[in-house]
Amino acid sequence: MFKNAKLGVDFKNIKVAKGGCVVTGQAELSHIDVALLSEEQRKKLAEIYAAYNLALTVADSLAPEISETINNVGEFIQKLKNDVSNYVGGIQDAKKMKANFKFAEKYAETLLKDPTLPDSTRQKLSNAYQTALETKDFFCNGTDCNTTSKDGKGPNLIEELISPLCEQNKAKLLALNEALEGALDVVIENDNNQIEIDKTTDNLTLSICEEKIEKDKIYIRTNDKCKLSALLITKPEVTNVDIAVEIKGSNKESIKKTFNIKTNESQDLQLESMFEGKYTISYKKDSKTITKSFYFRNKKYDFACTICGRDLTITDENFSIFFPNSKIYRENPEVLEYFNDALKKAQFNTCYRHAHFFSQCFVESAGFNASAEGSKYGIDNLLETFNRNANIDGSKDHWYKQTFWDDKDYLNYVLMRVYETVAIGEQGTKIPKSNGYRTFKFFKSISDTVRVVVAYDNMPKKGTYKSVSFTKDKQKINKQNVMNVAYANKLGNGDSKSGDGYRYRGRGAIQITGKSVYYGVGSKCNELFGTNYDFTSNPDIVTEPITTVQSAVAYFIWKGKDIGKNILEIMDKDNSFNVTKVVNSAGLEKETRNRKYKDFLSSIYFDCKPKK
Repeated sequence: MFKNAKLGVDFKNIKVAKGGCVVTGQAELSHIDVALLSEEQRKKLAEIYAAYNLALTVADSLAPEISETINNVGEFIQKLKNDVSNYVGGIQDAKKMKANFKFAEKYAETLLKDPTLPDSTRQKLSNAYQTALETKDFFCNGTDCNTTSKDGKGPNLIEELISPLCEQNKAKLLALNEALEGALDVVIENDNNQIEIDKTTDNLTLSICEEKIEKDKIYIRTNDKCKLSALLITKPEVTNVDIAVEIKGSNKESIKKTFNIKTNESQDLQLESMFEGKYTISYKKDSKTITKSFYFRNKKYDFACTICGRDLTITDENFSIFFPNSKIYRENPEVLEYFNDALKKAQFNTCYRHAHFFSQCFVESAGFNASAEGSKYGIDNLLETFNRNANIDGSKDHWYKQTFWDDKDYLNYVLMRVYETVAIGEQGTKIPKSNGYRTFKFFKSISDTVRVVVAYDNMPKKGTYKSVSFTKDKQKINKQNVMNVAYANKLGNGDSKSGDGYRYRGRGAIQITGKSVYYGVGSKCNELFGTNYDFTSNPDIVTEPITTVQSAVAYFIWKGKDIGKNILEIMDKDNSFNVTKVVNSAGLEKETRNRKYKDFLSSIYFDCKPKK
């Protein structure tokens, strides 16, 4: 009879005027035997009717025309809440109000008389009902709410409602507004005010440290004797049920234990230890497994994940996982505190944000070993690395022409594994392998290509190529040439002759690159950390330990806003490739970034979850 019955307020042709106030219509309670409800369901029922009782108090502002029809309780109460908020905000032109309590009185009184209603719920409903009656009297100002005022439009709201001299009235209105907000929360929780009632449905209530548990919430230890308790309301013929408890500790300790509990009475689940981590409670009902998870922490940490409550403070152990062979950390251990301070101030306050951040830094800074971009390239990795930097005076026009190889122009750029053809009469040491030639093209271009030798065989005294070595001065010039060409006319830089490419080459833990980026990230650092940096005038400062860290954190925030996205929201999701698109638009080494991200999740942040 009661299977799949709906419990809630059903609206029938409720019509409202502008502002969301009821003019005509009726609301009815779906018939259900209160005795069949669990205590939790009764509480929800009481909250719903108490809230609706309050809502009716301000339900009917008279208006010249009816503007819409509502048949959804959530939408209705939202409109009522907005209407009351307008009053709280201090609208001078007080609208005319009246109240219709016939519906609310009938069912509130019925519930209050029901002998099966728990005392705590009865008291809660009674208090709300009394508040509604008082509020009704307040709005009607001691008059019959069904009578009209002198102007014929309805009873007047007292003129002193928003006056500073009438604090009592203002407090009542604020209380009413708060009640309506609570009512809206109840409605949203219960899927537009409808609770599924099934006589055969089990209801599992869990509590920890005497606090009721909600799914996926964080609970803090309040004392040394905290207990985990369970209450399973089920059919009378079911007397015992097995409940499984699994704990995944934040330090990788774990517990799996099954308890056989009596139904319909609260019982403590005796655990040998209650340590921090993710708790998952489950039991089988027919062929289905019913599960509820939550997080338990020993304390509320100063720098905690907002999803799971984990302490996000970076420790030496964490850092050795992020960057196992970091030269920068080895020489400057204080960077640990720089990371903690910067990440906290920039709201990197979820586990997933940390996993994304450190995986990106790992790739960009070569495992936190390079505070400045290296520019020693062989011919092959030079042409592989910069084949997407299209610009007016950049790599496409310099390197992806056959003359780059044939005219030996590459000798002005490469520094590793460098060979050149010997002059007539000279004895070389190398010859190209039969498969040692390779053609490189600029991105998707067909015409911008160059064919070069990338592999050689030894041929002492008979080779056609010889090894090339450079002086220190020539090495420095080649390094500058690479950066000046690669980053010319982009990211705020001038042409290849301006020197901006080398001046604003990649630096810091995330390798910020380009004049405009240096300016933007420097400004974001000053905003986030209260500093006074001028990265454009002094770019080398970014290689210092503290700015190496701060520039990386600030870059994420600045870059997201620069492209019109909230980078922190993207970092809350389980998708490394989307983060890479923001950090490195070319997507270089995206698979490596994703692999490190997954590694950090599994080794450090395994008990958290992404935001929906």
